[in-house]
Amino acid sequence: MQIRHLIASTAIAALTLGAAALTAPSASAQETPTYTCDLVEAPISGFNNCVASNGAPASGPFQGAYIQPRLGPFPGFSCLYGVANTPDDVICLAPEG
Repeated sequence: MQIRHLIASTAIAALTLGAAALTAPSASAQETPTYTCDLVEAPISGFNNCVASNGAPASGPFQGAYIQPRLGPFPGFSCLYGVANTPDDVICLAPEG
């Protein structure tokens, strides 16, 4: 009887932890400095109405950021370092990859 109770308790705990892991976003995804601009010309720049988020500086040099479009045909891209001048533009001096 005690073994069944122990197995049932362990199974419930495992299911609870598994569900928490599936619903919790990763810390790295939440903390990536990001610039969102109306338009992006990958892998060079983002421009028009740029907004810094997740700790990205609004102006001046930056290291390690993701630049994503609000509009336009181009996808976002990762940048090793560059210069931000929000809200006008974000220039990537070293695209990642």
